[in-house]
Formats: sequence, C-alpha cells, structure tokens
Amino acid sequence: MKQPLSLSLLSPRGVLCVTIAIWFACLVAPFNSYTLAQDTDAYFVMFGFVAAFVVGTFIWKQPQPGALLPRHDSDHAYRRAFTIILMIAGIGLALRFYDLLAVKHFADYQSASDFRLAEVDEGQRSTGGLSAISLLLYPVSLVAFLLSLYLHKRLHMWQRVTALGCLAAFVGYFMMQGGRSPFAVTAIMTAAVVVLRSAVDPEMPLVGRRKFLLIAGVICGFAGFVYYSAHVMQSRLESFGVKDPVEYITVAEQARGFVVNEPYRSMLNSDSSMMASIAMTGSSMTYYFNHGFFDFSELYIGEKKHQPLGGVMQFAPIVQFLNNVGVKTTTVDEGQERIPRPGAFYTFFGNVLIDYGVIGGFIYCFCLGAFVQLLWIRARAGSILGLLLYPFFVSVIFHFPMLDMIAGGYGLFVIFGIFLSVGLIRYFGALDQIRQRRMAVLRAA
Repeated sequence: MKQPLSLSLLSPRGVLCVTIAIWFACLVAPFNSYTLAQDTDAYFVMFGFVAAFVVGTFIWKQPQPGALLPRHDSDHAYRRAFTIILMIAGIGLALRFYDLLAVKHFADYQSASDFRLAEVDEGQRSTGGLSAISLLLYPVSLVAFLLSLYLHKRLHMWQRVTALGCLAAFVGYFMMQGGRSPFAVTAIMTAAVVVLRSAVDPEMPLVGRRKFLLIAGVICGFAGFVYYSAHVMQSRLESFGVKDPVEYITVAEQARGFVVNEPYRSMLNSDSSMMASIAMTGSSMTYYFNHGFFDFSELYIGEKKHQPLGGVMQFAPIVQFLNNVGVKTTTVDEGQERIPRPGAFYTFFGNVLIDYGVIGGFIYCFCLGAFVQLLWIRARAGSILGLLLYPFFVSVIFHFPMLDMIAGGYGLFVIFGIFLSVGLIRYFGALDQIRQRRMAVLRAA
C-alpha cells in the first residue's frame, strides 16, 4: 500500500531531503553572502558524513505498520503511570522556575536578552544539585504532552488538560529566558507525533480536518518562530545598547564573515521599522540556517592538527557529570577551546568532527543512520519507545545544516525524559499484568 506523503517525508531520508531543500532555498535567498575562505576538502568531508548517514539508513528493511501499544495492558495501568509522569514533570517545572526566578534572579534584568548576555559573560551560574535536578526533569513536561497525544483515549480528561498545561509551562520557561532552539524542537516533535499517531492508530487517520489542522499548525508555528526571532533580535539590539540596525549588522559582518546584500542592507536604514525588521529577520534566519556550512571549513582546517575527543562535545552533560563525580576525562572546556569563534555553529557535523575525526566521523554517521532507521521501523511497528524517540531524532536530522540538537536544545535531557516515562509505563504495565494473572488464578480456584 502506498503510504501518505506526510509519512514518506517523515522517514529519515525524507526528513534529510526536506532539510537540504530548505538549506538550498536559504542559500539562494538573496539576503547574505559569505566571505570566509573555503577549503574544498572540508566540503568532501561534510558530504561524506551525510552520505555515510544515508547509507546507514539502508541497513534495515522498510517498516511494517503496527498497532499503537500493547492492547492487553489496561487503561488503569497507563493512567497510574501517566499520573506519576505528570508529578515528575510538575516537580521539574517548579524547580526550573525556582532556579530562574529565586536563585538566578531573573526579575533583576530588564529583558530576557539581558539575562542571556549576562550568562554568556559570566558563564552558566550553576546552583549545584538543585539546578542539575531541574535541568534533568524539566523536559519531562514536553514528553508528557507528546505521550498524551498517543494515549489520549486511555487517559482521564484532567490528565490530558494537565499535559497541555505542562507544554505551556515548558514553552513559557524557555521564552522567558530568551531561548529559540527549544521552540523548534517542540514544534518538530509535535508535528512528527501527530503524523506517527495517524500511522499506528487506525482511529486517528490524518485526513480531512486533522490534515488541515496539521498544515495550519505547521504554518502558524513557522510564522510564530519568525515573529519570535524578530522579537529576540530587536531585544538583543536594545541589550547591546545599539539603536541603529546598520551599526549592529556592520559589527556582525566583521565578526561572522558575511555581508548583507542589497537592497536589504539599505532597508535597515528605512524610516519604516517594519521594513528594517523584515531585513534584519531575513538576514538573521538565513544566516542561522546556512552559516554553519561555510564555517565548517574554518573548523576543519584547525582540526587537522588535533586528535578526536571521543564524544566530549556531543555528550557534554554526561562528561561534566563524570568530571563532577571524580571520573577523569577530557573536559568540555578543552573541546570549546578548539572552536574558532565561540557563539557560531558548525553544523551538526562540527561536533562529530571534533569528537571522532574524519574516519571516526564516517563510522559514527553510518551508525547514527542505522540507529535512526531502526527507530523509524520500531515507531511504525507501534513501539512506544520508538514513537517518542524517533520524533526527537527528526529534530536532530532537520537541524543537520545548523547545529547539533543532541548537544543543544535540551537534547540529552529530552532523551532521559523519554526513557524515564517509557520505563514508568512498562513498570506499571507489568504490575497490571501480574495483578490480572493473580486474579485469574483466584477465579480458577
């Protein structure tokens, strides 16, 4: 049976084609030109990483549709597990907001941009165990919402409403502290879950009104991201004390190795604040999506004289935890020192290059492609772990041209939240099965 276009585009190779198409559209968009010196070998290495990922996706056979979740587990087991997940999400959110408001004194800053600039200048002001626990548990709120989309028929109404509230609090937190990447992760994972749900749940086909709502949601999400990006840019200008966008762009051009093309540069001097904002936002977003491709050459040239770090950059939270408990490893600071220009991104493959080198990077990307394809198969087969993990890796693939979403955007913490939530579901499901078997034995006796 021919699968819907939405499902075809959601496959690992489909997502990769979409993100390459968007990257190319931003490349030919007339906003920016890039002035950094380029190394041809760097292009071959990056294309080799992409090719290795694609080859890895051919290891496993195409997925066969399956049913959503084991049918023998009772609704009671899912509801009990989901209640615990909501409690953990609530604790994570409460601690995260407490850390932001009471410990880091967010209210003392005039804007979210002022707060972020202070953290850049002073470093992340860790509050020890409290901050670590809040960071670990906070993304469970996103996972709870995504899980509620799959389990909506098995949950109480109050649980579904509370899960929606968790999503609102999750989004509200990172908007308060001026983040953008979690916005994209949330939107991409939600859209992927909606499509996957239609594939594994025959009662929720993605047709008619549901398809319209998905398309409308994607359009509104993109428009919201553009508007939010424009707001963030304006807020950062004010935080820098710069009122003239041309002055800000001039500094950015010199520091980042690009120029804004005409007529958009002249639009920055426009009497219309809207026109200036459009030019600034267009330049910012195309730079955000594309600059890593051109900056990768600079990183590649520097990495020729270094040895791979073995995962320090991509798995920084784990490395930091090991260092804190006394396990001696290469520190994250050593990896950060090898980045030519802090604050710039070097695509997803920049961290791969630093962590594994060229040959190791090919092997890693091949294994990643095979792993993601396996998750795609398990998701299509109805595995709850695959149904939650695969949407996360959709976000990772989508961000290949920009940044490493395993290391950024709460990536590893989202993965932890998924494993924690699925573990609770399976635990309460096992308890429920034991209870049912005991009752069956009692009835037989």
